[in-house]
Amino acid sequence: MSREDIQKIKKRLNFDKQAIIHIYRICKLLVTHEPDNEIFSKTVHNLLYAISKILEQEGVFSLLFVKSDIYLNKARIQQNITSFSASEYLIKLFISRNIGGFEFYVLPDSRELLLFFYSLIKYSPAEGVDAIKVFEDLLELSGIRNIRVLPTQAVEQVIPDEVQVLRDYKKKTLVIYQSTIRFLKDALSSKDYISGIDMRNAKRLVNQMVDLSGHNVENFSFWGLSAIKNFDEYTFNHSVNVCVLAIAFGNALGLPKRRLAELGLAALFHDIGKLTIPKKILNKPGQLTSEEWDIMKQHPLFAMKLLFNMHGYSESGLKKVIVALQHHMNYDFSGYPRLILEKKLHLFSRIVAIVDTFDAMTTDRVYQKALKPDDALRRIISLASKKYDPVLVKAFVSSIGLYPPGTLVELSDGSIAVVLKSNPQYENIERPIIKIINSPSERLKSDIINLAETQSLQIRKSLDPEEVGINTPHYLFNE
Repeated sequence: MSREDIQKIKKRLNFDKQAIIHIYRICKLLVTHEPDNEIFSKTVHNLLYAISKILEQEGVFSLLFVKSDIYLNKARIQQNITSFSASEYLIKLFISRNIGGFEFYVLPDSRELLLFFYSLIKYSPAEGVDAIKVFEDLLELSGIRNIRVLPTQAVEQVIPDEVQVLRDYKKKTLVIYQSTIRFLKDALSSKDYISGIDMRNAKRLVNQMVDLSGHNVENFSFWGLSAIKNFDEYTFNHSVNVCVLAIAFGNALGLPKRRLAELGLAALFHDIGKLTIPKKILNKPGQLTSEEWDIMKQHPLFAMKLLFNMHGYSESGLKKVIVALQHHMNYDFSGYPRLILEKKLHLFSRIVAIVDTFDAMTTDRVYQKALKPDDALRRIISLASKKYDPVLVKAFVSSIGLYPPGTLVELSDGSIAVVLKSNPQYENIERPIIKIINSPSERLKSDIINLAETQSLQIRKSLDPEEVGINTPHYLFNE
């Protein structure tokens, strides 16, 4: 295959994902806006451009929704972290309308395209009718003649077992991760969040995470979920990442499932006290004044009161209270709130203190630039015995690896790679399993390499993904 052919394939894959994301945005906007609204202008223009490029190459644009996958011109679109939510929404939308998809051979104009999706959003098929026929009649009445509706179909694909296992596991982890963020956002955005949190649903989601954390899947790690960062949804994203990291760490420590679930639930709500802190303090780009810092340091106490109101004195509720109260108290009790304790902090609090710091350090905030994961680990190591339990710090680094999943690295031959998974042996802590992204050697491109099994390559240094323009979660979750 020539370099030109490879470039064409890469562009086509990019247009595939762009089309899905633009269609998703249009459908979401049509729920609340009429199709003649100016708000659609840019998104429709971008969608038509992506579609036109595919039509130029292949002469048809055919989108088919089958079970949990989307097929464009009979080729399955590979989902990644940037398009996963869009794909999930569109699959549910089309399946709920009993429509398999749509296709056209001539580029529609913006009006026709908007009216098609508007009709789809408003369409509610009656039971026992031919959904395709009724929808086609509706389209004809709207003057839509270039877009043909496709019936629901079953597509058989032959996929090697190990590839299917990896694909299914990635999809499950993403579904649970996204579901947990949505749950937390819906629950904590409510005015009456104390009574609005469905704790049974929270437990169900955390238990599913616990189950997934115990799977040993080749070339993929549950730890990798924490590489997903969303600056706009930091509060919810951070809480779920801390939950993921706590469960993964607890699993590495050998905690039984019941205790892992308790740890995960406590980690998920560890920062609930920040709901009571004014946003102008939480999101302040500069340094806090002493008065503002005094208010910020009250959030563990606010969390304790909130969680007591929610759960009273139940055993599982008390563990959430303890973690929320203690996660900033430091191993030597130098943190906050300042309380006199006669024994060391609860194990869950010491775990959450480490993973909370790691995720916060590796995430861009209005007041700080994210550290590279290996630099964050070195910072945590330097504070062991003072802020963090030194035994747990060593165990954490051993478990996640010196270059955690999602770290972007430069190799000794100049190749750029993303870390997929750490090696379990301590002697290989600096030699994880990696996926080559760019390489001077054509032979190595897209290869997955276990650095513990080769002496010819070493990690030279870690890289800042933003500086080199690489979306690392894409390479973790894309097949």
